[in-house]
Amino acid sequence: MEQDNKMNPEWQEIISNHIKADMEEYIEDKITSVLARQLGKILDFPLTVHQVAALTGRKEKAIYKMCEREILPYTKVGKSVYINLRNLSSVLYRT
Repeated sequence: MEQDNKMNPEWQEIISNHIKADMEEYIEDKITSVLARQLGKILDFPLTVHQVAALTGRKEKAIYKMCEREILPYTKVGKSVYINLRNLSSVLYRT
């Protein structure tokens, strides 16, 4: 006697739903991971004082003063001052 290898339709749907849920979770985890890495790279991007002034609507002189007063963390390379976007956002949202 031949055995029927067809799966019960209810079981097929249950298994299909589990696979779909697992795949959705896996894809969501991967996308979240990639976005977090990319966001970290963007937030660590150095901006010039001119760029920071343009982004914030403040004068360059005011940005330099914020750096001098240690309100805004910065990095100096030669004569150029760079502000990390992450530091800028933390200062802007703190005030």
